Amino acid sequence: MKTTRDAGESPVEELRSTGLDRDTMFLLDACDVVNAAYGYSYEDHRINDSFGQSWWLRSAHAKHSAGAGYVLPGGYLYYKFIFEEGGIAPAFNLDASNVLFMSPAE
Repeated sequence: MKTTRDAGESPVEELRSTGLDRDTMFLLDACDVVNAAYGYSYEDHRINDSFGQSWWLRSAHAKHSAGAGYVLPGGYLYYKFIFEEGGIAPAFNLDASNVLFMSPAE
C-alpha cells in the first residue's frame, strides 16, 4: 500500500524524523523503531534489535546533510555519515484484506 506519514518527534536529538509521501517501500524512521505498536521496545537508548547487524534508517542527521540515522549492532540508535557501510531493513504496509493465502513460517 502507498504510505503517507508526517514526520514525528525523533527520540534522538541528532536525528530528524522524515515523513513519507505515498511510498510503497521505505526504510524505517527513528520514530518507527521506538514505536511499541510496531512491535519494538525502546529502553536506555536501545531498541530490541533482532537483526544483530548495523542498519540504516531514513531519519536524516539534524545538522549535517551527509549523515543519516543508524542502528548499531547492540540496538543503539545513532547517526553516521553516508560513507559507512551497513545494511537496511526495508519496510512496507500490506493490505491484509488482499492476501489470499497465509501460513505461519517455520
